[in-house]
Amino acid sequence: GLNAYLVVFMIRFIGLGICWISYRYKSSRVPEVNKKLTSREFMVFMAMLIFAVTAALVLLGTSSPLFTRIWGDPAAVTIDYYNRITFPLAIALALLLGIYPYFMWRGEGTHVGQKISVAALFALAGTCIAFVLGVRQPSYMVFTFASLFAIFGNVLYLVFFYRRRWYLAGSYISHLGFGVLLLGVLTSSAFSTSQKIELREGDTASALGFDLKYLGKSADQTGQGGTLDVAVRNGDDYFMAYPRFFWSEFNQGYMRKPHVMKTALYDIYIAPEEHYAPGENPAERLTNTLELLKGQTGSYDGTEYTFEKFEIGSHTDGSSDMRVTAQVTARTYGGDPERLAPYLEMTGDDRVAGEAVLENGTVVTLAGIQADAGAILLKFERPGQQVQQASFLVLEVSRKPLVSLVWIGSILTVFGTLLALYFRGRAELAHEASGTHRAASPARREEPAIRS
Repeated sequence: GLNAYLVVFMIRFIGLGICWISYRYKSSRVPEVNKKLTSREFMVFMAMLIFAVTAALVLLGTSSPLFTRIWGDPAAVTIDYYNRITFPLAIALALLLGIYPYFMWRGEGTHVGQKISVAALFALAGTCIAFVLGVRQPSYMVFTFASLFAIFGNVLYLVFFYRRRWYLAGSYISHLGFGVLLLGVLTSSAFSTSQKIELREGDTASALGFDLKYLGKSADQTGQGGTLDVAVRNGDDYFMAYPRFFWSEFNQGYMRKPHVMKTALYDIYIAPEEHYAPGENPAERLTNTLELLKGQTGSYDGTEYTFEKFEIGSHTDGSSDMRVTAQVTARTYGGDPERLAPYLEMTGDDRVAGEAVLENGTVVTLAGIQADAGAILLKFERPGQQVQQASFLVLEVSRKPLVSLVWIGSILTVFGTLLALYFRGRAELAHEASGTHRAASPARREEPAIRS
C-alpha cells in the first residue's frame, strides 16, 4: 500500500532536480577538470562520485521488490544491506573531508603532507582513547579514525586560517559537522544495548540498571489505544515514562511509540512490545504468582522473596517418586527474614504441592519449576483475599549512547551550509555589481571583486 507514496516521493525529487538544472542550464559553465590528485577539483569529483554510488546502491536496494517480482515473489533487502554498502563509503567520504581543506585549487600548495599528518595524529590519539573505552572491532576503529580525521582536519584549518573570519568558513563548518554526525551514528547504533522485560501491573523489574514498575494503562479518547504508565528509577533519579500504542486504520494494526529519555551521554528508549488486558495473557499469569530465577529477588504484597536453591529428594524405595524443594527467604519491611521450603512431590502421574506459611498468614506454594532454566513459580494465597488476573506488559528497554552527536553534527552541517550559501551569494552580487559599474564607467580604475 506504500508503493504509490514512494513513487510520488521519488518523482517529486527527480522533477525538482530536472527543473533546477533546466533553470540554471544557460548560466552553467563546464570548466576543465584538473586531474591532479592533490587538487581540490579532484577531491570534489571524488566526493560527488561517492554520493552518486551511494544513491545508486540505495536505489537498487529500495527497488529490489520491483526487480525480484519479475522472476518470483517480491523480496525486500534487509537493513544489513544498507549497513554494508554505506559503511565503507562513509569512511572514504570522511577521509576526503579531512584532506580537502589542505589541498588548493589547481593543485597548488606546500607542506600538505605535514599539515594532514597533524590532523591524523589527533585522530589516532582519539581512536586510541576509543579503544580504551571499549571500541575493539577493527572496522569500528577504522570508522572512528575516519570520523575523527574529518573533525580534526577541519577544526585545525579553522583555528589556523579562519579563527578571525570564521563566518567565511561555512564549508569547513559543514564538513566538521558531518564528521561529528558520522561519529554519532556509529556510537548510537553499533554500541546500542537492549533488554526485554515482562511486567504485570504493580510489578517491578530491572533492565540496564533501571528499575521499572508498571502502574497501569490510561486509555485514550478514541478507545483504540492508550498510554502505559511506567515508573522508572535509576539510583536516586526518578521519572515517569509514557510509552503508548494506537490503532492505525492504514496498517490495520497497533502502532507502538516508545518513550525517550534524553541525556547528554545516552538516550533511553522504553518501547512497548506486547500488552494484554486482564484475562488476555496467553501465559495466564495471575497477580498471586511470582517467577524467580536462582539468586533472584522479587516482591509480592510488600514482601521480598529470594530464591536460594533447589533441593531434590532421594528415591529411598527405588520408585519414581521425587520431591523437589525450593529454599526461599522471605523478608518483610522491618521484620526478620523467614526461611520457607515449599515443595513439589511427583508420584507417578500425580503432583502434590507442599505449602509454607508466613507469620502474616500468607500461604506460599511451589506452583511450578523449570530445572533447566533454574527457575520456580511461587503462588500466594491469603484467607479472604480474592485472586484476580492482571494486565501484562512486555517492554524493550534500549540504551543508545551519544545520540546527541547526531543532532550536534546535523545542526553544524546545516548551519555551515547556510553560512556558505549566504556569503557566496553576497560575493556573487558584489561581483555582478562591480562588473556593471565598470561597464558604465570605463574610465574609472577597476576595483577588485570580492572573493568568495
